[in-house]
Amino acid sequence: RDWLTLAALGAILAVAGALRARFLLPDAAGALPASHYDEMVYLEAALLWVRGLRPYGDFFLAHPPGILLAFAPAAAFGQAWGGMPVLLAGRWMQGLYGAAAVLLLYCAGRRLGGRVAGLAAALVLATDIQAVQVAPLETVVNLATTAAVALYLGATTAKRLGPRLLLAGLAGAAGTMAVATKAPGAVALLLLALWAMGGRQWRELGAGAVGAAAAGLPLGGLFALPDLGAFWRQVLAFQMLRPQETTYGRNHLLRMADYPESRLTFLLLIAAILMLSGFALAEGW
Repeated sequence: RDWLTLAALGAILAVAGALRARFLLPDAAGALPASHYDEMVYLEAALLWVRGLRPYGDFFLAHPPGILLAFAPAAAFGQAWGGMPVLLAGRWMQGLYGAAAVLLLYCAGRRLGGRVAGLAAALVLATDIQAVQVAPLETVVNLATTAAVALYLGATTAKRLGPRLLLAGLAGAAGTMAVATKAPGAVALLLLALWAMGGRQWRELGAGAVGAAAAGLPLGGLFALPDLGAFWRQVLAFQMLRPQETTYGRNHLLRMADYPESRLTFLLLIAAILMLSGFALAEGW
């Protein structure tokens, strides 16, 4: 049975890798599939940062700094102003992040519902077209949030106190990384906090808070504190005041739900919410 599970998981990871590989390399005409300006902006920002320029001070950056950390390994060894090798290295890193998120989602699903649930969850993320295409912020947020959930689930099932607190702290740190990449990543930290309070897991909640702070304080000291005003103006005010982030963006979730390639994912999400609500009611929450 374990061999069957490993074989199925290996097949799912192979499918995830193959689907993502379709968007990593240029086609026969030399064009990159699914390319967009966000990818170029974030990789260029990482190039500037690894060469000593300070984000929010020396150059404009409209997102939290986590994407710089995610792209830094690709940017550190490339040419000073990028080029195709650096861009492809960044894309391959995104493919690896996406495959790692699939594996972590399997771990979370298995702890919640067993082998079949874990494999089903991994298959959904492995084949979801929106997750497969190159999307730098979303790919890293997916990885950080699935890591946070998987680690906290590991904490709740660990038998000894030391591993429980360690895993809960690492979950909090992963949640901070999600927030540091894109603001909606805060949902991961909120979810874990509500989960801990609902289960009266006060020590785990404290360990998660310590882990989140331990990851957040160095990030804040490195990126935000040198010019706190500029950081908030660029990360928060710019995003809130842009017309496309307010007028156009209000109904973006509804538009995403209407994409043909997203309908299965949203239907499964609704089913999962209904199932979790039923479990919560049955447990008397």
